[in-house]
Amino acid sequence: MNSQSLRDIPTAISALFMAIAVLGAINLHETIAGADDPPAKAKSFRDRVVDRITLKDGTQLLGMGVSEKPAQLLLRTEWLRSTNGDFYNTHLKPLFGAQNKSRRSVLASELKNEISRLELLDPPQPLRIGLMKEVHDRLSTNEEEDPEFIIVEVPKSRLRKLDAQPAARRDICRLALLNSITDLEETHWKSVTAQLQAIPEAQRRRTPPVQLNEDRLDLDRIISAVDVQLNSATKLVQSGDQYFDETAKPDMSLMINSLLGGNLQSLLGELLNEGASAAKKSDVGNSLAEVAGKMADAQNHRTVVVSGFNFDLEAGSATVTRRLFRKTDEGKWTLLVSSEESSTAADLKPGQAEALQDDPQIKEIAKLVLGLGLGDGQLSNAMQMGAVVQNAMSKVTTTFDSDIQAVIATKRFSNTSGTPVVILAEANAEKVVP
Repeated sequence: MNSQSLRDIPTAISALFMAIAVLGAINLHETIAGADDPPAKAKSFRDRVVDRITLKDGTQLLGMGVSEKPAQLLLRTEWLRSTNGDFYNTHLKPLFGAQNKSRRSVLASELKNEISRLELLDPPQPLRIGLMKEVHDRLSTNEEEDPEFIIVEVPKSRLRKLDAQPAARRDICRLALLNSITDLEETHWKSVTAQLQAIPEAQRRRTPPVQLNEDRLDLDRIISAVDVQLNSATKLVQSGDQYFDETAKPDMSLMINSLLGGNLQSLLGELLNEGASAAKKSDVGNSLAEVAGKMADAQNHRTVVVSGFNFDLEAGSATVTRRLFRKTDEGKWTLLVSSEESSTAADLKPGQAEALQDDPQIKEIAKLVLGLGLGDGQLSNAMQMGAVVQNAMSKVTTTFDSDIQAVIATKRFSNTSGTPVVILAEANAEKVVP
């Protein structure tokens, strides 16, 4: 995609690919040589990106240092299980497992109270009650998944040595953890860096995901996930300050007029300037706009799913979020689940943008803006950007559905207070810190 031609797209054309994006959402209910080579194994500690703790019994732990005093290391549980299985199963898993079991028991009790309340309602809600009972049964079992990460704190009495990498290597380690680089503990730092740089810029994570696992919200999270499963949630697509019902067939002329009106005109003017990025402008944060809440109230729903998207015209990329909100008893809309995915023009399949142009609804949109100076080249660019957004929306829909299923399957509650911190003590006593 030619970035200069994208920057030259007039407001009407920008409104066109935004409309394509909205329609797509509705329809979807620095380089290092050898980046493509297999990961190179590190030969020594100096070749790695991870820090290292050596215990007095000889056990070596590799991960990202959290603190020197006390000595704390964040480790991937997958690596721990594969390289220090006995240590993990004997010293770590029983401790945070007991902590998680206690939390799951409390949540199961709260869910049972909610089920009892539903059983007294008239008319009855057998599907909702049945699904909640399934969740309750899963919470009541001992089956649970290990957390992705664990923080191990080593007291001075058990610590032989703490080896820390230089700051630059630690930055690489942090990015590698955020971007799920496999086998980073044993991989040469150059190969880790190459794998990071092979990830498209728009898709590379630089900050941790939003932490949405406060214990007090877990019951709401389950209830909202059940709402989504039973189609009892309001589903909206956000474009700037505008919201569209994801489940309704849109009026194309109203959509174009809406996208061209209000505050979007000035927003698009900023986006089309040199180097401007929608990712810095659009509001797809952790709050729910009042107008969206009113749309949910009109449908008598306390659960809302909002899809929002950001464009980066320079990179020809788009990032799409899909967020789950629930209205609390106090009347506040609270974010419970947030999923995000990105796509770029490089992800488009041959003919994908052209095929989009044949869609009857897209043709209708194009006709509505023909009188505003639309040319064939501009239409092609708009279609290409619209296809990029649709790809990102398709990916985030899959991710979001998986996140909802994880709630229903109670996998999200194997560690409801974030990464567990296990404190090793002398002899056989360990302590778990929430």
